[in-house]
Amino acid sequence: MLDLFGIFFNNLLPIFLAAGVGALLSWKAKLDVKHISKVLFYIFTPSLVFKLILANYSPDMKLGSLVLVIVISQIIMILLVFLIGKALRYSREMIAAMILPTVTLNAGNMGMPVCLFVFGEEGLSYATIFFLISILGTYTFGVMAASMGKKSITDSLLGLLKLPMVYSVLFALIVIWTGWSIPLPVERTVNILGDAAVPTMLIVLGMQLQKAKLKENIKALTITTGMRLIVGPLIVFGLTVAFGITGLSQRVTLLQSGMPGAVTSTVLATEYDIKPSFVTAAVAVATILSPLTLTPLISLLTG
Repeated sequence: MLDLFGIFFNNLLPIFLAAGVGALLSWKAKLDVKHISKVLFYIFTPSLVFKLILANYSPDMKLGSLVLVIVISQIIMILLVFLIGKALRYSREMIAAMILPTVTLNAGNMGMPVCLFVFGEEGLSYATIFFLISILGTYTFGVMAASMGKKSITDSLLGLLKLPMVYSVLFALIVIWTGWSIPLPVERTVNILGDAAVPTMLIVLGMQLQKAKLKENIKALTITTGMRLIVGPLIVFGLTVAFGITGLSQRVTLLQSGMPGAVTSTVLATEYDIKPSFVTAAVAVATILSPLTLTPLISLLTG
């Protein structure tokens, strides 16, 4: 029990304290989180991605296997939630609302800082790769679930070209493969901006949670929370074993798979008018309860 408390105290409590600062700022200063999110999305996170890939990329990362694990796990989660929703005779809109916070996960604002605290810089590099792949899934499976036929698969895939993180990965790989030396002023600029990403992620997380309203369908909230925090990691564990992913890559993948739903799902729910208040509540509930599942998970992964 003391070990579990120590894990929570050292690895998860700092996350929630920093997010609490963001929530307090949102409450007292009435700031619009959208503007800070855009700076994070378009500047800080791409800089961090570029920096980490240059510093930690290795052919041993088995990126192909990791992509398959994440994609297959998302497909399985979508099918399970769909079948459960059908069995409970939920409406098509409600099922879509349940799928969104289940298939997306907060591998960025929460997952990357947690992986940094637990596994250090090397773990953060794997967490970044996971984050990028999960974003691709969010903007394909997530968009398809939210649109429920309103948007074509082609349009969803073309939307990926608007993600700045995609170009960060591309440019970083070009630098690695060509052996090009980045000018020192550019390198230092990227490092400064990248170092701002993690603290900004936590502030944004708190600001987003402060807006949540936890008065929605309790049964549906229980299902989505259980699927995201418990079933998700179990599915991913089986897939990592099946695809031969081991070592630090497997441990980071499992830890990231245990993260709560991403606030991106609330953005999609709002855009497509798929019960945004329920989706926001589902993300908030899973985030609040996540220490109960992440603490023992971290204990298993680091024991």
